[in-house]
Amino acid sequence: MQQDYLHKAFVYTTDINYSDEAKVLTYSLRTHHPDDPIFLILCYREWQNRNYEGIMEKFKGFNNLKFIQLPEGLSWNKQIKARYQYACNLGQLGFNSVCILDADMLCLYNLDLFFKIASGGIIVACADNTVTKWTNKEIEQYFNDHPTEHIEDVQERVSNVPWFFNPHEQRVREMLCEMNEWDNHDQCDYTLLNYFMFKHKIMDITLLTNSYQFTNIHHSMLKPDTFAKDYYDQKGQQIFSEQGQRVYMIHGHWHDPAYLTGLMEPMERNYSWHPRSLGIARNVIAFFQKIYEKNYEEAMKI
Repeated sequence: MQQDYLHKAFVYTTDINYSDEAKVLTYSLRTHHPDDPIFLILCYREWQNRNYEGIMEKFKGFNNLKFIQLPEGLSWNKQIKARYQYACNLGQLGFNSVCILDADMLCLYNLDLFFKIASGGIIVACADNTVTKWTNKEIEQYFNDHPTEHIEDVQERVSNVPWFFNPHEQRVREMLCEMNEWDNHDQCDYTLLNYFMFKHKIMDITLLTNSYQFTNIHHSMLKPDTFAKDYYDQKGQQIFSEQGQRVYMIHGHWHDPAYLTGLMEPMERNYSWHPRSLGIARNVIAFFQKIYEKNYEEAMKI
């Protein structure tokens, strides 16, 4: 559904444990998207104090940010899935392009290119950079009594956040509504999303970017098959791969020392024979950490 205007928004969730990361993300979005609406869904785990006031206090310095408080008694699984259903419902408010994010991301550049593509009915998502093969039988077993004979054996690079889409696209709306009703506590929300994308044949309207344009997710970013050696710095903190592809976001717990240590472990195991690659990986980690710490410091001043 093509629109003559671009009415866009961001949606992500946070609990008290992720509130600092979510604040850094919010700060970075306000740097590159000063006025675009942000919808922040507040969650809590069973053992946490439902301290929504404490979370909202951290974000009081940001404009055009709306807090969504979920009903009490929802499982963690349903709380996390709420971002997809809420993002889908934004079509009723006139939005024609919505971006779903994780809280532990950092925006480095304006994302309007992807909003514009998504407004035309194409999903834009980051490739997970893993090759996942699900057979008919596996998907049928997952969905139990849901017939899946129309699903061919698939071997795809699974999609991950960010996830841009048009909430008016009927096929996507139907998929997200069905996914929201699915009560399965064994899978993370993004694995579940990919299952439903295959089930509804949504992959044929999905554009997957290279994983290093959004640095994929967590530890997989610096495994040997994720092109860690292709990053390098350019002036003005604009980051490109050696192929000239812009890095739009970085993803991970960059303020956590244990996370940084974990990033190097697979590189040291697999690239011990190649000192140059190890050196580049260390430089990439140090550079991304420096960028994140700078944004963290500025965000905490607000």
